[in-house]
Amino acid sequence: MHLNQRRLCINLAGVPFVLEYDSTISGPIQRLTAGFSTPENTRNLYHCILEQVSAGRQVTASSTIADPMIFLDIENLIITSDQTLLRIRSNSVEVVSAALALLYCILLSKTSGLLLHASGLVVAGKAYVFLAPSGGGKSTVIENSKKGTILHDDKIAARKTSKGWYAGGVPLLTNNGTTGTPLFAPLAGLFLIKKSKRTALKRVVASKLVPKLAMQIYEPTVRLEIRRAVMGILLELMTELPVYSLYYKKGDDVSEFIS
Repeated sequence: MHLNQRRLCINLAGVPFVLEYDSTISGPIQRLTAGFSTPENTRNLYHCILEQVSAGRQVTASSTIADPMIFLDIENLIITSDQTLLRIRSNSVEVVSAALALLYCILLSKTSGLLLHASGLVVAGKAYVFLAPSGGGKSTVIENSKKGTILHDDKIAARKTSKGWYAGGVPLLTNNGTTGTPLFAPLAGLFLIKKSKRTALKRVVASKLVPKLAMQIYEPTVRLEIRRAVMGILLELMTELPVYSLYYKKGDDVSEFIS
């Protein structure tokens, strides 16, 4: 660790890891990770290193999700068995959040997890995850729920543990400028939102929805091995958890239908 770097241990969906970052981005990091820090009392933790650089060859890092554009020097994205190094060109909170999302995606792919383009609620101790394209109603569904705790309005971590599938909030920027909720709970199911004149649930055959679900995964295109791992985890998730179409009428309390 360099003299201008700082160090923080974060709990991401039950996985502790070390984040080392430049002091120039300490403000956004502290803002985004509030509540997610954990004591570093385990050896051999995975390391994520985030640095800000002022020059370099600019290459756009794209994803399947509409995130702020990050300009990366791809030669400086280094993934090994025990760490990922990523260099970014801006210290704005939006870019730092998008960079962290890339790091989280890589980390989760190594620990049977996914970063989903979704919103989430915990109701009566169980997590419910709502998926839709941008503008599809993810925020509206959770904001109108009269029960439960909101995990995040745009990104959710889902991971298979020894006790089954769990989901939780992530330390990333929400649509209203806050950060996620550090809560991790058993995952009850996935709900694909479809705007409707009447709210109703219909269980669906997940195998028929692979393309739609794949479009709601944060899947960096810069490393093929990460993409393969992510798709394998998605297929496992779909076969082990119920998937529903949620026909949703704006303003309805979704907690009355899911719990």
